[in-house]
Amino acid sequence: RDCLLSRGLGDVYKRQVFNAIEEGILVIDRHLLIRYHNRAAREILALPDDLSEVRVSQLLQGVDWLRILGSDEKEWVKVARQELEIMYPVRRFIQFYLVPYPEDAALATVIVRDVTESRARTMSDLENEKGQAVSMLAAGVAHEIGNPLNSLYLNLQMLDRAFAGGEELSKGEAADMILSLIHI
Repeated sequence: RDCLLSRGLGDVYKRQVFNAIEEGILVIDRHLLIRYHNRAAREILALPDDLSEVRVSQLLQGVDWLRILGSDEKEWVKVARQELEIMYPVRRFIQFYLVPYPEDAALATVIVRDVTESRARTMSDLENEKGQAVSMLAAGVAHEIGNPLNSLYLNLQMLDRAFAGGEELSKGEAADMILSLIHI
């Protein structure tokens, strides 16, 4: 590593690593201006070429940045871990958190992750589970309704056969059959 840094390749190597990861990395100052960003941050947030006047608060809206920056740096991770919906460049959900910059208290690192696909998978899984629950409920209801209907059908068939076959039923037998239909 010392050899790599002594040849002046340390910064190049760091940039390659930062640009290779999928999470967006922004280094911001206390005025919320973006001092550094990687390739993923540019893609996720559609960063313009000129960042001299762009504040992270313009990109990640709905966050109480003043409260976060006013907090103790050790509390940043707890305070600033949030999920947001952004509409530009496309509608997506992102999760971000803030990490103090160890070498300079005036800087902080914002790590941004696109969780749109993960969130969509979760919603799809919930919809599937909901569909399965409704199917199970329908099957249970059908079973509970089917048993009495089956019994009713059998008793009606017996009455039909008795009357169609010219069988003589006593009043008591007919009353019992009709009462059994009512109690189903």
